[in-house]
Amino acid sequence: MTSFERSARLYDAVYRARGKDYAREAARLRALFPTPASGRPLRVLDVGCGTGEHLVHLRDATRVAGLDLDATMLAEARRKLPDTPLFRADMRRFASRRPFDAVTCLFAAIGYLCGEGDVRRALGCMAAALRDGGALLVELPLAPEQLAPARPSALRARCGDAEIARAADAARERDRLLIRFEYSVRSGDREERFTEEHSMLSLPAELYLRIARSLGLRARIDASWPSGGGLLVASRPAQGTRARTRSVRRRGGAVAQSGDGKLDPGAGLRSRRSAPGASASTPTIRSAARPSP
Repeated sequence: MTSFERSARLYDAVYRARGKDYAREAARLRALFPTPASGRPLRVLDVGCGTGEHLVHLRDATRVAGLDLDATMLAEARRKLPDTPLFRADMRRFASRRPFDAVTCLFAAIGYLCGEGDVRRALGCMAAALRDGGALLVELPLAPEQLAPARPSALRARCGDAEIARAADAARERDRLLIRFEYSVRSGDREERFTEEHSMLSLPAELYLRIARSLGLRARIDASWPSGGGLLVASRPAQGTRARTRSVRRRGGAVAQSGDGKLDPGAGLRSRRSAPGASASTPTIRSAARPSP
């Protein structure tokens, strides 16, 4: 897993400079959320929430929560969202005591996992956190056929009184895209230089569809999502529909299962305490085990 220990404070400024439009993406996500029950706000969980910028744009009409494994990114999110429940947890090993209306995993955060097995576990946890009729929305990393020949790139941005220069280079290695970022951060007469290396999983979009469907979800890919990798749009059928689907599957043969046939949403150790202001009605996230390095 990649650490953003030194770049987390710069993250929003860098991606603003790249033209990322969180408000527009949030509006598109809202159009895919299920219809709320009368008089009740939707409950939305953002998995791999990073600095919380999507949550900032979703919180007006929804009751939001987030989780991320990186403590420095969560610190940035908590600074923006002091009254929002935010948890340090591994997307492969978490569970919620109450289901959510929608679960999102954006900006290709799922691409930081180690392989197909991890993707199955993460999607299993997300699916298990959904209510009947709930929506799962996962922004996918670029698939192998979408990876263009890597070319060096550079950008400049400002963060307060700091001037940021970031150079990037990438190389493809089997099913991963290896990206190296070199930062220069100048503030007054001080300059800080550091390097980050990111390893992003690149799997066919069809694989995510198969996994989602094996978890009992209806699923499709929205190829028009701005990132280029597409958006997995999945939903848990309403209870009556699920019963009919199980009946058809029983008549037709064995039900498809993921991985070793088990859904492992996690149990045991609680995550870090939620942010101040979290009410007793807020779904509580639990983390199953100490995350892998």
